[in-house]
Amino acid sequence: MTFRKKTGKALLYAAAFFLPVLLCALVFLLHGIAPFGDNTIMTGDAEYQFVDYFSYLKTIVFGNNDFFYSFSKNLGGSLTGFSAYYYLSPVNLLTLFFSSEYLPLSLSAMYALTLGLCSLSFFVFLSARFGARCSHLIFSLSYAFMGFLTVYFQLTMYYSGLIIFPLLMLGVMSLAESGKYRLYLVCLFLTVVFNYYAAFMQCIFSLLMFAYTMAQGRAERNGRKETLSRWGRFIGVSLSAVLLSAFTLLPALLSLGDEKNSFSVGFFRLFPLSRLFSAFYTGSFKGNVAGGLPNLFCGVIILLLAVIYFFNSEIPPRERILSGAFLTFLLLNLWLNPLNVAWHGFNQPIGFPFRYSYMVSFLIIYLSCRGCEKLSPGSRPFIVFGAVFALYSAFLLIVKSDSVGIREVILTGALLALGGAALALYGKKRFSVVILGVVLLVLNAADLSFNFYDVLNHFELASLAEYRGYVSEVGEAVDTLREEDTGFYRMDKYFRRTHNDAMQFDYAGLSHFSSSEKKEKIAFMGRLGFRNNGNWAFYSEPTTVFLDSFFGVKYLLSRQHSIPNDYEKLNREGEIRRYRNNSALPLMFVCNREIRSVDSRGFYGNPFALQEAIADSMNGEENHLLIPAEIKEIRVEGLDPEEGEGVTVYRKTDPEDMSAGVEYRIAATDIKTEAGERANLFAFFDAPRRQNVALFRYDDNLGDYFDTYRWNIVNLEDKPREEENGEYFISLRPRDAEMELSGAYFYYEDRDRSAAFFDKIRENACELNKITSSHLTGSVAMPEAEGKCVVLSIPFDTAWNIYVDGKRTESKRAADMLLSFDVPQGTHGVELFYRPRGIKAGMAMTILTLLVLLGFLVREKFFPGKEEGDGCA
Repeated sequence: MTFRKKTGKALLYAAAFFLPVLLCALVFLLHGIAPFGDNTIMTGDAEYQFVDYFSYLKTIVFGNNDFFYSFSKNLGGSLTGFSAYYYLSPVNLLTLFFSSEYLPLSLSAMYALTLGLCSLSFFVFLSARFGARCSHLIFSLSYAFMGFLTVYFQLTMYYSGLIIFPLLMLGVMSLAESGKYRLYLVCLFLTVVFNYYAAFMQCIFSLLMFAYTMAQGRAERNGRKETLSRWGRFIGVSLSAVLLSAFTLLPALLSLGDEKNSFSVGFFRLFPLSRLFSAFYTGSFKGNVAGGLPNLFCGVIILLLAVIYFFNSEIPPRERILSGAFLTFLLLNLWLNPLNVAWHGFNQPIGFPFRYSYMVSFLIIYLSCRGCEKLSPGSRPFIVFGAVFALYSAFLLIVKSDSVGIREVILTGALLALGGAALALYGKKRFSVVILGVVLLVLNAADLSFNFYDVLNHFELASLAEYRGYVSEVGEAVDTLREEDTGFYRMDKYFRRTHNDAMQFDYAGLSHFSSSEKKEKIAFMGRLGFRNNGNWAFYSEPTTVFLDSFFGVKYLLSRQHSIPNDYEKLNREGEIRRYRNNSALPLMFVCNREIRSVDSRGFYGNPFALQEAIADSMNGEENHLLIPAEIKEIRVEGLDPEEGEGVTVYRKTDPEDMSAGVEYRIAATDIKTEAGERANLFAFFDAPRRQNVALFRYDDNLGDYFDTYRWNIVNLEDKPREEENGEYFISLRPRDAEMELSGAYFYYEDRDRSAAFFDKIRENACELNKITSSHLTGSVAMPEAEGKCVVLSIPFDTAWNIYVDGKRTESKRAADMLLSFDVPQGTHGVELFYRPRGIKAGMAMTILTLLVLLGFLVREKFFPGKEEGDGCA
C-alpha cells in the first residue's frame, strides 16, 4: 500500500513536470519554432543580448576567460556584476551543451525546462500545504504559463528565481506557522545567488507574505512572546541568507557603482486603473511589452476559482479580508509609480516595467487553490460574477480597449461559462470531484496553451538559419585573424548583428550593451565621437585613424571592397574583407605623463578637439593630426532659425517641405595630407536631444542622424564634385517640424602625420599578453623615466593589481578614464591581476556566517531548547 502511494505521488510529480513541457512543445510546433522549424524564441533582449552572453559563457567554462573581467565589453570592464546578474542561474548550464551556432535551440530547451520546473515547484508547494492531489495540476500549470513567463520569456536570468519562488514561499509560511526556518534559509540564499536583482523583489514579497501569514493569527495562539520570537527568527534568518551569499553579492554590488541609473522616483500612475482587470482576459496581450499593462494573466478558470475563494464561507472571514487587503496592496504597487519603482531598487525599469508581477499571479493561484480545497456545493456567486464580467466587458468594448475586443470577450466568457457550469454541476449525481477536476484541468490547459500561442503571434521570432549563417561567416573570419596573429589586440567591424558581437565571437572590441555597463565609460566613448545613447556605446562605422590606433584596433572586418582609411587589405575573396591597421598601438604603451591631466569632459561636443588634445599630451607637441576644415558658407533653406542659449532652434516654414535644411559648404582645396594626397573629411554634430534628422552629402542621403543608433563621427570620404567648384555640400534636413542644433564640427585627418605619430610612440617597446581575461603579463622598455608613464587603453579600475618586477605599483587615471602607472628606466616585467573589490570580504562574510549557522545547528541537535519548531522544513 505504501509502495502504491509513493508510486502514485511520483506519477503526479512527473505529470506536473511533463504536462507544461508537452504543451510548450505543441505551441512550438504550431509556430514552427526550432526544433520544429526555422523560427526561434530569440527575440528582443534574447536576440540582441543573451544569446551573445551565452556564447561568451562558453569561453569562460571552456576557454581562458573568467567571471572577473572581460575585454569584450567596450574598452574592457568588470564582469562580476554582469555575471551575478546574467550568468549564475543554473538553468544557463544547459547552453553549454550547444555550439554557438545552435544557441537559439538552447533557449527553447531552457524555456521548456523552466516551464516544467516551475510547474513542479508549485506542485510541491501545494502538496506540502494541502497534500498531493491530481487537482493541483490545474494550479501548477497556471503558474508555469502565467502571463509573466509567457510574455517575459526572453528574460532568461529570472528563470531560476521563478522556479525556486514557490519553495521560498513555502519556507516563509513554514517559518510563520511553525517556526521551521531551514527551507526558507536555503531558498533565500539560492535566490540571492541566482540573481540579486530578482532576489531584492522576492525579499520584499517574503516580508509581505510573512506578515500576511502571521496576521492570520496562528502564532498568536501561542502568545505574544512566540509572535515576537517568530518575527525575530524571520529577520535573523533573512539576514543570514543574505550574508551567506556575500561571496557573490558584495563584489557584484561594489562593481555596480556607476552602472545602474540614478535614484528615480516620480509620482504618477502607470496606467488607467479601470483597464487593469483587462489583463486577466485570454488573448489580451497585444505586443506592448514596455508600455502595456502588468502581465497578470494566469487562466480564466483560476480567476473564477479565486473569486469563489472570497465568497467561500468555509474559509475564515479574517483570512479572506487579509487576502483581499494583500492583493489590493499589490495591485496598487503596480499602479502607482513610486511603489512600483521601490520594487525595482528605486530605478525606473527599462523595457520590462513590472518585473515582480508574477508574485501577484502566484498569490491569485494560491488563493484559488485554497478556495478549491474548501469547495462546497454552496458559495458559488456565478450570477453576480457573470453580471460583473458582462458589465466590465461592455465597458472595455465601449471605450475601445487596446487589449480587449470582441474576440477576447467571447473567449473569456465561454471559458467562464464552461467552468461555471462544471462547478455548478459539482455535487450532482454522477458529477464527482474527479470529473470536475478533469474538466477544469482540460479547460485550463486549453486556455493557457492558446494564450501562449497568441502571445507569440505578437513577437518577431528570429530565424535560426539567418543566425547560423551570420555566426558561421563572421566566426570564420575572426578565426582566420586569430590563426594569422596570435597576439593580444583589438578588432572590430563595420557591420553588426548586435552590439554584443564581441562577446559572441570572443574578441576584444569596442561595442557592448548590457544593464550592468558603467555610465562613466559609455560617456567617455561618447565624448570621443562614438555613439553613446546613454545605455550603450558601440563601434559602428569608419572613424578617425587616431581613434582606431590609440585604442589598438589592429584589425577591421568589412563587407566593402575598400574602406575610407586605406588600411592594408588582407584578402580579396569572400564576402567579408579583413583589413590591418599598421598604425595600431599595443594595448599597453609608453607616453608623456601629461595624458593624466587631460580632462575629457572639457571637450564635450567636439570629439576632434579631444582627440587632438590626447595626441598632444602623449608627446608634448602640437601634432595637428586633426585639422579644422574651413566652412565657407552656411545656408539655411526653408527654416526659421531662433537663437537660444547654446542652441539654435530651426523651425520649418512649411512642415511638409522635406528639402528644408541647414547646408554647410566646406572648402575642399586644403583637405590634403602633407604629401598632397586627398585626406578624409569627418563631421560631428552636437544637439541637446535625439531628433528625426537626415544627413545629406550633396543630394545623397547618408542616413539618419541624432537618432538611437547614429550620432557619432561620420567619415565623409568621397571626393568633392568637380561641378561644385571643389566644395563639399553637407546638410542636415529635419523630417519633423523643427530641429535643434548646438554645434557642427568638420575636421580632416592627415593620415601620414598620424602614421608617423604612432610609429614614434611604438618605439618604446611594450608587449602585453593575455593569460586569462583577468591576468595579463608583459614587458616595458622605458628609455627615460622622467615625464613618462605606461598607459593601458582599458578603463581605470582600482581592482587592477599591477606588479612591476614583482613589486606592487600604484595605478593612476589617464585622460579621465584610462589606466596608467609609472615604471623606472630600463626594461621591466609587468603583471596585472584583476581582483574584484569586495571578493575577499565577501568570502570572509560567507564563511563566518556559515560557521555561525553550523553552530546553531549543532546547538539545536545536541542542546534542544523548548522553542516550538525544530528547524526542519
